[in-house]
Amino acid sequence: MDFLKSSAVVPIGLSLKHGHKYIVTVRGLNSAGYSTMSFSNGVQVDATAPVGVAPRDGKTLQDVDLQKDGSFISANWNEFQDPESGVTKYEWCAGTKPGVCDVVSKMDAGSRTVVGQQIIPPVASGIKIFVTLMISNGAGGTTTVYSDGVLVDETAPEVAKVWISISKIR
Repeated sequence: MDFLKSSAVVPIGLSLKHGHKYIVTVRGLNSAGYSTMSFSNGVQVDATAPVGVAPRDGKTLQDVDLQKDGSFISANWNEFQDPESGVTKYEWCAGTKPGVCDVVSKMDAGSRTVVGQQIIPPVASGIKIFVTLMISNGAGGTTTVYSDGVLVDETAPEVAKVWISISKIR
């Protein structure tokens, strides 16, 4: 008599529904005919990824479009939501294009919503840096979003003309 000796079974043809919880039941039977049953604590199906908005460049709740120094990058964002399995981590990187990590390699932000990193060597003036944010949920779903970028501008403003206006006060 052949018995299944594997601890992993992959059922085929199931139609599991998003948001529903399923309990797995396993029944073991020995050659003498004795059996036992065991039940899982359940698994909830999460077919959606975390939901949220793109990160903002800079440390504050305001999005920064320009920065004078190319030796540091920072970003912040609102918490993402995933009602079925929760947000488990945020990862981020920075690059010269959205989704590219050529300035700051991929880093784990844990559950933080503000990150920053020194850039060595610094990015030259005239380069735009984009932050890419990757958010994971408990079911392994991910969402990837990008900042609109921050331009490094180390040049001083040019003063072309100075206008002086004098008004007489009575």
